[in-house]
Parts: sequence; C-alpha cells; structure tokens
Amino acid sequence: MAELTENQLRLCEALESGEFEQGYHALCINGKYCCLGVAQELMVRDGLLAKRLSGLGDTFTFFDPEDEPDEERLVLTRKARQWLNVSDSNPSLGETFRIAITENSRPVQTGMLASMNDGKVPFPEIAALIREHGLV
Repeated sequence: MAELTENQLRLCEALESGEFEQGYHALCINGKYCCLGVAQELMVRDGLLAKRLSGLGDTFTFFDPEDEPDEERLVLTRKARQWLNVSDSNPSLGETFRIAITENSRPVQTGMLASMNDGKVPFPEIAALIREHGLV
C-alpha cells in the first residue's frame, strides 16, 4: 500500500462510494464524471473551485475563481494538482505502474488516471490502484 495524502484518500473514498456515476472523455458531462472530475467536484463542494458549462453541450469544466478565466482546464487545474499533491494535470499511478486497458479496441499501456477512466476501468478499481501504487 502506498502512503496517500488526506485528499488522495478522500478521492479514493469518493470513487468507491457509488455516489458518482462514471463518464468518459470529459470531466463532467450529463451528470457523469471522469475520476479527475470527481476530485475537482470534491473541491467545488469545499468551496475551493467552481464549475461552469463549457459551451459543449452538457459538459462542465472546473476553474479556480481566483485565476483568470482562461485558466479553466479540461484536466486538473493548478489548484487541484496542489490539492492532490501531484505534479501533472493528468496524474499517473506511482512507481512505474502500467495497466493494459482497451481504448478504441486497441491495447494501451498506461498508468495515467484519465486514460484508465476513458478506457472504462471502473471507479472502485481505479481507487484500489491508487491505494496500492499512490499518485505522482
């Protein structure tokens, strides 16, 4: 088991809770979330981020109300990276973990959270992998 921060544990618990329906290829669309969108939704609930419709149908983006409007991101915002204690806007599992998943009917080797999510790895499995390998 990896040593996780408090917020990384909160993300795992949220992914395991069944509260969030999993969606693909967007942080939040039609009430469904990417695993990165779940992290940022927790921050919205804590008053740390805001979200708004992106203009692409029912797709929401997250942003830091203290930043310029163009700081809106399709992955993790700067503040969300700090909150999760990761360096990349699309964090990966710790160590050199790789998982084979299918994306558009072709195998992909990745430990990147968004790729696992969009490859339809279920939220509870993503949470278990985070707990085992940590995030970077």
